Amino acid sequence: MLTCLYCGVNESDKGPHGDYGEYCSDFCRSETSKAKNKDTLCIQCKAFPRVNQSFFCGKKWCRNCMNCNKKSIMNSDTLWCGNMCRDSILNWENLIQPPRIIKLEAYSSPYKSVLKQWKESWKSYDGEEIPKVKAIWEIIVSWKILRRSEAYRDEIERTGHFKALIRGNELRRFHGSSQTCLIGIVDGNLCNSPSCSTCQIIKHSYRLPSSSHGAFGCGIYFTANSSKANWHNRGSRHLYNGTWFRTVLLNRVAVGRWWNQLEFKRFVAPPPGYHSIIGKPSDEGKIKLDELVVYTEAACIPCYLIVYKELGKEIPRL
Repeated sequence: MLTCLYCGVNESDKGPHGDYGEYCSDFCRSETSKAKNKDTLCIQCKAFPRVNQSFFCGKKWCRNCMNCNKKSIMNSDTLWCGNMCRDSILNWENLIQPPRIIKLEAYSSPYKSVLKQWKESWKSYDGEEIPKVKAIWEIIVSWKILRRSEAYRDEIERTGHFKALIRGNELRRFHGSSQTCLIGIVDGNLCNSPSCSTCQIIKHSYRLPSSSHGAFGCGIYFTANSSKANWHNRGSRHLYNGTWFRTVLLNRVAVGRWWNQLEFKRFVAPPPGYHSIIGKPSDEGKIKLDELVVYTEAACIPCYLIVYKELGKEIPRL
């Protein structure tokens, strides 16, 4: 008999696949979740702790229906509690294996969290309004990319010991890119075009550029400001049903120990002992808005695709 890891009294219950879990009830799972770092929670529902050697609160999948949050699903080959929930997901047939994107409901906690960051980080110019978000999609990357990211964060955590911070000093940052298809705008289907940067990032995560065009050298660039990402994603602009839309990626970036850089300078790597470079805005310098640059592909992973209506006019480039 397997005993509940929380109460230590009751027998562990069975998951949707018939395998025994590590807790006797959702109550014990919830109580355990309160004491755990959010990085150890199920990557889908983020409500229950992960099962050992899994990224989910179940052995293979999340224990909660991905659409209505019911505590049970139909069978071992699905992610839903019933056909009604399944059929309400536009691209449900493609969700069995990653990489995929899943459209978030506006009432869900992840949606609200991303929307809040989008609005609060936007720096307005000439009094223009913050662009209205049409949809937010959660990105499910391949297990290989996810494990690589986890391993890198563990590695820099061991060397950095970032007390009172998320493991590896991980932050959520925006990235503006280009895309040739209508992913996120019309549906969640990934295209196969090598020139569609958005789909390539979702499939393979970020790759270091072969040549240096950025202000801080040959790295992968992110920003804390959604408005700055908006300037760098003009290639994602598409007309659909009479409205112009754009997309921006929100990512998890393992910052580690960062080097503050007050002026533009090309790097091939951070200074010794550092994991990333932050272009720090100052009154005297040329840097007006935050930039975060990493030089290791494993340091970043795409998490959300934000679709929004384009502003009526361009903002000044910064």
